[in-house]
Amino acid sequence: MDSIFDSTYHLKDYQFEEVLPPRHRRGNRFTVWFRAGERSVVIEGEGWGTMVRVHLEHDSGVRIAEIYLVPLEARPIRTKRKPVARGQLEEIRLGAERVRQHTTDFLTGDLKRFLDLAAPLPSYLQEKR
Repeated sequence: MDSIFDSTYHLKDYQFEEVLPPRHRRGNRFTVWFRAGERSVVIEGEGWGTMVRVHLEHDSGVRIAEIYLVPLEARPIRTKRKPVARGQLEEIRLGAERVRQHTTDFLTGDLKRFLDLAAPLPSYLQEKR
């Protein structure tokens, strides 16, 4: 895998395009946003290049981490041992694959499951008015 774009190429199949984050959300320069209509897929690098968070968001002000839309039996298994360091690009690839496999409803615009589970954006992520 060469880059984040190799991992997220499938989003184009659902009319998602890479965009700049909203002005008030540009604090983390290691964030990539993809949008289609009112829906966003947000990939945030964290932990000095060791971790990734993938959130699905809607312009109504709600979001959910992609992992909560993955069935329990398909989620990564947590162990008490120190996790194997996979690297950030591998974490991006794994998160993007979970989005592709388990959030097709959100990607195609069916928001029922997403809205049933999503929570309001934390206040620090909301645009100041």
